[in-house]
Amino acid sequence: MIWKIDWDRALAGGTLDGAILNIITDDLAINGCRPEFVEWRGRSYLATADYGDNGNALRLYDPSRLRVAGRTSAHGVLVHAWRAPAFVQSMCWVTEQPADAGELVLAQNTTAGRGHRLGRVSIQDDATLRTPLDLPGDDELEGVAVLPDGTVLTLSASHERNMRFWSIALPADDR
Repeated sequence: MIWKIDWDRALAGGTLDGAILNIITDDLAINGCRPEFVEWRGRSYLATADYGDNGNALRLYDPSRLRVAGRTSAHGVLVHAWRAPAFVQSMCWVTEQPADAGELVLAQNTTAGRGHRLGRVSIQDDATLRTPLDLPGDDELEGVAVLPDGTVLTLSASHERNMRFWSIALPADDR
């Protein structure tokens, strides 16, 4: 499911009561991950990927069509799709100048519900997958953010010590 939320209303009220504007069925997904806005070919799209272990895809959805559609398989919602690695939980769009020259950093598990892996995908050159970086951690990696100074923040499902900051270089371009 993809939820469209009025964040001003949610933050003002402190709950999601009355702030959910639309719920869209992501019927193209296999246990879809948390989506992320990206720039591709000069336009903004909503990117998502699958959490499965077989036949995964990274998909770009047209946000204007998605807003009015009841499902992602509706005509014109899916703009493009590429093969994706297994167990993608969430993504972080890391931009360069121009904005559509960025890459997606993927928070992945190495197996279902376990292990910490960071992947990189450049959607500008046909979604080239870079060599992933495995990090210490045997619980479930849930999210990733790359901060403006290059520090990488990871969030896990652990009840303790579930937020880590990393001073790491993401794997070099291996083309």
